[in-house]
Amino acid sequence: MIILTTFILLNCLLFNKPALANEVTVVNPVRGRELWIDRSIKHLDDQYGIARKNGIAASWLLQNDVLEDKELVEKIRNFDTKQEVGAFLEISKNLAERAGVVYPSQTYWYNPKAVFLSGYSRGERRKLIDRVYEDFENVFGYRPKSVGAWWIDSYSLNYIKNKYGLETVMIVADQKTTDGYGVWGQWAGVPYVADKHNLLLPSLNKKDGVTVIQWAQRDPKLGYLGEGPSFSNYSIQANDYLEQGKNINYFKEISKNYIDSGQLTIGLEVGQEAVGNLRELEKQIRYLKSAGAKFVTMSQFGSDFMTKWAGQETRVDGWKLTVGGRENLTLGQKINYRRGVAFSDYWTEDKNDFLERNLEKLDNKTKFYWPLWTMVMATMTIIAITKRWGWWGEGLIIILNGFGLLFRSKYALGWEVFYGSEVKNLMLIQMLVLLAGAMLTYKFKKIARWWLAGFGLIPLVSAINYSVIGGQNFLGIISGLKFFGVRLGEGVAVVGEKMPGAIIGSFLKFPWDRVWENPLLGLVVYPLTMLGVGMILSWLSNKINKKMAGVIWWGLMALMAVNLWQIINSDPRVVVGIK
Repeated sequence: MIILTTFILLNCLLFNKPALANEVTVVNPVRGRELWIDRSIKHLDDQYGIARKNGIAASWLLQNDVLEDKELVEKIRNFDTKQEVGAFLEISKNLAERAGVVYPSQTYWYNPKAVFLSGYSRGERRKLIDRVYEDFENVFGYRPKSVGAWWIDSYSLNYIKNKYGLETVMIVADQKTTDGYGVWGQWAGVPYVADKHNLLLPSLNKKDGVTVIQWAQRDPKLGYLGEGPSFSNYSIQANDYLEQGKNINYFKEISKNYIDSGQLTIGLEVGQEAVGNLRELEKQIRYLKSAGAKFVTMSQFGSDFMTKWAGQETRVDGWKLTVGGRENLTLGQKINYRRGVAFSDYWTEDKNDFLERNLEKLDNKTKFYWPLWTMVMATMTIIAITKRWGWWGEGLIIILNGFGLLFRSKYALGWEVFYGSEVKNLMLIQMLVLLAGAMLTYKFKKIARWWLAGFGLIPLVSAINYSVIGGQNFLGIISGLKFFGVRLGEGVAVVGEKMPGAIIGSFLKFPWDRVWENPLLGLVVYPLTMLGVGMILSWLSNKINKKMAGVIWWGLMALMAVNLWQIINSDPRVVVGIK
């Protein structure tokens, strides 16, 4: 027995084979060819050739621009059945324009506010994601089960999971300051099922999340000693460790940590980092094959891992990883995971040039919130029905039109979330505004129907856009990136003219943000102004034909319904961290 044990140990040392070979996921992101070192299709052929020659499964994540490249698509369609095709959720100018979203043109393509979904509002994210999935399904006939990007906000991930279904997501492994963004605090290179509200936290309930795997898993020691590429380049990525002067032996050494923990991600970006590093990638694959590793696609791994997930403790070369946090006593690093707290991009767009997603700095507290105003409103409605307050029906809708954004505001996931004006003591202000609104509508109940109809003018005011382009004055409305209106002075109608996002973004429109930035304007001046508009409309209605007044009233009421719909579907305007 002693002789046999000694032989096995010597064999492992001499041939540097891991004692346990679990699952390996080869992931190859593919961006549009304008970002490649050159446009040669040979880069894709060579990288696919490695997978085909070695008979392994791999996942190919396609940026949306690739779907318009007929030559690339034809090649990918002819991949063998072991290959999986998914979506790479990086935003390009072309994708943004196809989705009708204004792209921040005055920046580099890899700037976080341009390339990640988190740089856009919730409504814009939904448009971008829908465009990606519609285009992908039109090209391949099915929806991708796997997606990836170096960062994906939790709101977008939930939207994808709930609407389209999703097995696995890939994000970048820990790196504090590299490439204009930092991601720090998730399980150290090990797969997990993500929390519904915070992608970097392991979930307590696997039904709410998706399986997360990580790109460029770091050296469990050297990769965590500092900031910047000089540390994050200590990873299993071929281009990373070769730049550090390491070779395949280094890969064999650190990859064992992740193989023994259940999953290893390798791969290279087609036409970019892959150029000049494919031989090293093939060395990795051959080594892992010789060690008995099982190669699976992202979706295969994700669906299998999800069934096994129970938030169990995991260890990686000094790291102790649990659902409660991660700790490395050797490096002196510890992060306790706090539940019920999200990053700000769960609510609003992040327009910063540096994206920071660091759990160590996410120290927001939670605050109790209960929409007491709903109870008061329901009570008043019951009383109104009992006492037959005819004015309350119109008054209720007036209040929702005038203060709906305030009533939508709340405390949630470590943030004070405001859809309209930012106020202190939110629950108290909501109650006071509701009561004040009720008293005001009672006092002016005789013109309530025209006060209510006056809110129908809001969608019209919001829709009007004006700009001077090439010396010509444009006035009209914008839908997506299309303009409908007239050229002033010439009197020429413009119907559905598509314009670049930079031009669309330059149009002037009513500055509602300035109204909501000032609570006095948003909660006092705005509703009183609308009351004044109602008085004027009521006076005018007595000066014209009753039939015509009825037509105008019903038309404005229809637009009022549009205004209410817009309030209900509005995005958060600003969030304030609870400290």
